[in-house]
Amino acid sequence: MIGSEVLLKAQNLCRYFRLAGPWGRGPVLKAVDGVTFALAAGETLGLVGESGCGKSTLARLILALLPPSRGQVFFTGEELTRLSKERLKAKRRQIQIIFQDPYSSLNPRMTVGHILEEPFVIHGLGTKPERREWVTELLAEVGLSATEHLDRYPHEFSGGQRQRLGIARALALRPRLIVADEPVSALDVSIQAQILNLLAELQERYGLTYLFISHDLSVISQISTRIGVMYLGRLMELAPRAVFDEQRLHPYTEALLAAVPLPDPQRRFSPPTLKGDPPSPLEIPSGCPFHPRCPEAQLPLCGETVPAYRQSAPEHWVACHFR
Repeated sequence: MIGSEVLLKAQNLCRYFRLAGPWGRGPVLKAVDGVTFALAAGETLGLVGESGCGKSTLARLILALLPPSRGQVFFTGEELTRLSKERLKAKRRQIQIIFQDPYSSLNPRMTVGHILEEPFVIHGLGTKPERREWVTELLAEVGLSATEHLDRYPHEFSGGQRQRLGIARALALRPRLIVADEPVSALDVSIQAQILNLLAELQERYGLTYLFISHDLSVISQISTRIGVMYLGRLMELAPRAVFDEQRLHPYTEALLAAVPLPDPQRRFSPPTLKGDPPSPLEIPSGCPFHPRCPEAQLPLCGETVPAYRQSAPEHWVACHFR
């Protein structure tokens, strides 16, 4: 843990969606199911998992954009779900988000100047000249020029430039925590590296804390202090990056890493074989959700009992009966 202060804490966090059926109430989708973790000030927690595992839903729960079905979210010691609208609005100055799609997250009818000025207007900060000056400084911080870019519209920028605008907007109110939801997945590899370097520079400059969500393990490994692995709404493993690189405990984590292609034609490695396809989130298996595909599953234990999410070593948590 980077700092002694626990900035964010999720406790047994769940979010269920009741779907519509042909005769009214349909099945329940367990998008997030019993997730617990803490985030220290100044660190980066990377969440990785396959599409549909609940990462983005978890991000929206952290941002209080969705109410939890069960569980709690604490930010600087205060439970977000219990705050009044006025207090929650004030808290949101300290928690911002960078969205996955840098184009759809920007209003196409607004110039860059108005987009970046909007957070100050919403929170009633500064005069018009002061806000203009702050916007100019924000553009400079993300490598853009106010002279060239202030009066342009989003469609006039490249994908990488638009994501820089998204970062500038998230940075505007000087937050303590930034939730980055797949911020580089829509960008070319060379541009991804530039954005990741920019995020690292801003973190060092302002002492930011990141919750970084991605399906790309190479990206997660590059930027994260700790890494968490999600599967079907559950957190399967959580460990510091250095420990994660050397000692992975969960079979699903091993399978994820084995699926990452390496630029080494001489490498000879047989990845663990996973049985079948990922099950539907509407039909999550009983017991351990990974047991139908796990090469180490032992029945009936794995098929009947949900493994406890427990600490197996200092700062290393895992949900597995045998690890």
